[in-house]
Amino acid sequence: MIYDTIALRHGASRLVRRMKRIFLRRSASTTRRILTISEHSKASIVRDLGVREDRIHILRFPFDDAFVGRVEQLRRSLPRREVALFVGGFLAHKNLPRLLRAFEATAFRREGGRLVLTGGTPAQTEAVADRLTPEQRRFAEVRQVSGQRELDELFATSLFLVQPSLEEGFGLPAWEAMCSGLPVCASDGGALPEVVRGVARPFAAASTSAMALALDECAVNARAVTADDARSQSERLRQEAPTVGDFGRQFRLIVEREASACDDRVG
Repeated sequence: MIYDTIALRHGASRLVRRMKRIFLRRSASTTRRILTISEHSKASIVRDLGVREDRIHILRFPFDDAFVGRVEQLRRSLPRREVALFVGGFLAHKNLPRLLRAFEATAFRREGGRLVLTGGTPAQTEAVADRLTPEQRRFAEVRQVSGQRELDELFATSLFLVQPSLEEGFGLPAWEAMCSGLPVCASDGGALPEVVRGVARPFAAASTSAMALALDECAVNARAVTADDARSQSERLRQEAPTVGDFGRQFRLIVEREASACDDRVG
């Protein structure tokens, strides 16, 4: 399973990235079948690791009924807040410095909107919080989530989710937001246009001004989203995506098929 090849382009030192490339190339060259999670990741594996397309199988991400059910239940009893939510590791390709600058320039921020950043390790959280400017501290909250319940509450009460990444192999927070009916503001980084197709219009990840405009547009549209709208979107995605059980069965079928092919060759 190769989720993506982002580590070959973003973060760490040039030496570390080179060693990762050597490791992934060696792993890919000795593997019968590679599993990944998006067309973008598949194309990246072909390009970066020299793997033939016919050796790569894409697993479609599942619809998590349990998560969506928890969020929908919380949404019935908790008030919605004027918050743009970011969930994910605080890594270089997540584009957080540009997000902070763009958010500062929005009408949403001037009208009292806030930005909540969560999902980083304790060290990442401390580092990002320490780098905030005095102005950014007025509207941005960098926080550790204590557990799944708190994360569920953030999805249930935020106005929308923003994913500004320079590149994503998939973009799980955006997918989870869409499934739970939370509006999404996403960049054109990597697989994100694949994931949010038909739900959100991606903005240019490298443009602070484009990001600011997209944030304001999403805030306006999100305020008009009703509970019925959220349920309707959730139901459509539930019908289109595999269940968690389907995802597991698909994975097991591939493994069993390849194992059987190996047994036939040995026999």
